[in-house]
Amino acid sequence: MENLHAKDKIATVETRCCQLRNVIQSTALEVLRCGHRQHQNWFDDNDADISKLLAAKNGLHKAFMDLQTDTTKAAFFKGRRLVRQWLREMQDAWMIQKTEEIQWYAERNEMKNFFKAIKAIYGPCIKGTATLLSSDCTTLLTEKSQILKHWAEHFSSVLNCSSAISDVAIDWLPQVAMNNDLDLPTSPPETIRAVQQISSSKALGSDAIPPEVYKHGSGGGGGESAVAAAQGYYHLKLIPTQVTVPAPPGVEHTVDPAKIDGRTVVVYYP
Repeated sequence: MENLHAKDKIATVETRCCQLRNVIQSTALEVLRCGHRQHQNWFDDNDADISKLLAAKNGLHKAFMDLQTDTTKAAFFKGRRLVRQWLREMQDAWMIQKTEEIQWYAERNEMKNFFKAIKAIYGPCIKGTATLLSSDCTTLLTEKSQILKHWAEHFSSVLNCSSAISDVAIDWLPQVAMNNDLDLPTSPPETIRAVQQISSSKALGSDAIPPEVYKHGSGGGGGESAVAAAQGYYHLKLIPTQVTVPAPPGVEHTVDPAKIDGRTVVVYYP
């Protein structure tokens, strides 16, 4: 009977997770749009002027090719020199403007706009795999098993260092009364208030869901669904990966419950 009761509780948690999944899906469709990435540079901002300069230079070059005389040659070389000069001036003016903009963000501690402006100039970071050497820096590790073993040894040496703190120093620490209220489940208003305080444009978590989805969906049932699911985990002493949520329509169930169509998801999608 206890096993049947536990299964009923897990089924209830799965139902609440499905409700939360549906709220996240509908909110994402309403709030988020497909992102358009465009590398920003000085050509983009001066495209019309640059096109006119290049058209004039190409006209002089065509005239020189059609009739190769000293006059057409001198006109072409002069036009090409002026075009290169004007392009360098445009690039310098654009770089000065961007430098002042980035400096303005830095002085006002607007780090999000600061890094956004730098990323707009240089583009996204190039992702790649760096080579890894052994602990004695003599052997290049190429096999996956060797790399995993090396990282295991590294973190074991870092995290399992012997403590230099004496027991006497620990005994000197002041003792405070235990606050049992911290063990109570969170209420819907507390969860919604915490969700609304999340900063936007933050890095995605393991579920790959932007925080804006939770912020916009907390008022439309997403907050209550999240609280209900979290309370179900709390009472059953489960972690999200132990609960299987039915897949959305049109999504095939895969072997890895955290991978669907290239999206990393946890809890809300199977």
